[in-house]
Amino acid sequence: MSGPVVAIPVGPSVREYGRAGDLLDALRVHGSGVARIVLVDDDLDPDHRPWPDGVDVLRNPRAGRGEAALGGSCSAVMTALAHAHACSPGSWVLRLDSAALPIAPFAERIAACWRAGDGILGLPGAGEREAARRLSRHERPVWFAPPRRGVPPVRPAVPALSRLIAEARAHGHVPGAHPAGAAYAVSAALVAALAARRLLRGPRRWATAGLRDDELLAVASGACGLAIRRVPQDLLALGGDALPAPPDDLLAGRAVIVHPVRDADQVREDHLRW
Repeated sequence: MSGPVVAIPVGPSVREYGRAGDLLDALRVHGSGVARIVLVDDDLDPDHRPWPDGVDVLRNPRAGRGEAALGGSCSAVMTALAHAHACSPGSWVLRLDSAALPIAPFAERIAACWRAGDGILGLPGAGEREAARRLSRHERPVWFAPPRRGVPPVRPAVPALSRLIAEARAHGHVPGAHPAGAAYAVSAALVAALAARRLLRGPRRWATAGLRDDELLAVASGACGLAIRRVPQDLLALGGDALPAPPDDLLAGRAVIVHPVRDADQVREDHLRW
């Protein structure tokens, strides 16, 4: 099996860039076997940022359209998947949030979890009902968004997404079920299936979908007849607003990736990252 491509959406929040720098440092230490690192920058002028050598830096094609978390991350991840398919065909892709951090070698541990027919590996994501509501908007021609500056209140459904939802339902997938977006793996089979359906072309179209990338990829996996499977609980230590255990316990355990490494419960982010 080919080594993974690591995909990291970053920005537009300034603080994300410092976190991404720490993440890249951790990947240099624990990223044995990684085929390629792809960083998709949501800065409208990313060329001025001095990213280290050995990282493929791409621009998020949304160019300010939509919202960063709801749609923008979809454009970023689909851009990364298209790049992985073109430059590292046959590789699976590990999507990491900028606030995630590898704390041990991870490529072989995650690769050992793959089974035939898998589309996504990860832990169950929270907010399944809210994700289902966001997806349901694309089962009708137009939908209404809450009023926000720069976001049109009436938006058309994304036709490709409407078709994916219908196909996913036909395969028994329940729209709304999705992996935790902080860290999940996309199989080479799913990347190839998305490319064959031409869904990796024109990733800017996903910018106004009003979805998180994990929600989009879950539906795509279901539409392609591929499974979303849970990894062992001790492989990924993913919390909500704070780390799921004290840092010393995580370092002494079997987890290979932790999230979120940021301020929480009176623990400062810079202390966690020292």
